Amino acid sequence: MRIYVSNGNSKLGTIPSISLPPVKSCGSVKCIDKCYALNICKRFKHVRTQWEENLKYYKYSTKYPFPGTYFGDLLLWLVEYTPTHFRFHVGGDCPDEEYLTNVYKIAELAYDTKFMMFTKRYSWINPKRIPDNLNVLLSMWPYMENPPNEGLARTWVRGDLLTPTDIFKCKGQCQDCYQCWDKGTKDILLKGH
Repeated sequence: MRIYVSNGNSKLGTIPSISLPPVKSCGSVKCIDKCYALNICKRFKHVRTQWEENLKYYKYSTKYPFPGTYFGDLLLWLVEYTPTHFRFHVGGDCPDEEYLTNVYKIAELAYDTKFMMFTKRYSWINPKRIPDNLNVLLSMWPYMENPPNEGLARTWVRGDLLTPTDIFKCKGQCQDCYQCWDKGTKDILLKGH
């Protein structure tokens, strides 16, 4: 088994990312009808297969960053390619709290890379545990309660919810901006897919 890391896409440019299948890794969230990642899986079978394989490998392997495991292989990939920026989860979310703990460990070990992750797992996030090179963005979706965490950036998709007036408006080209990797970001309005 092995992990599948994407070397970029039309929005990210050449920023690499790793993803898991939507719905299966997201828990009982109510945003399925608006899930852009689910649409990606429907349109691109090879992407769906890779994201499914990532989740299967995570569940199969031990959950710690050692060689021959999901996080161990990710760490080896990061050491080999040393990207300046990396994104967790174009699709999917942390399937369990141990996964999130290992995202933190990966960021600590690959300290030369800036990491970013969107999540709907509000209650699992402890801002004091987040490494300096990881920016965790809380995804705001219709029918979901506001996150309990203070001080973390929130993100909205245009047109879905009432949003703050003082908000950064995403232009849709990550490689030209990197705003989502900046811990100084407060709130972001994203373009819909």
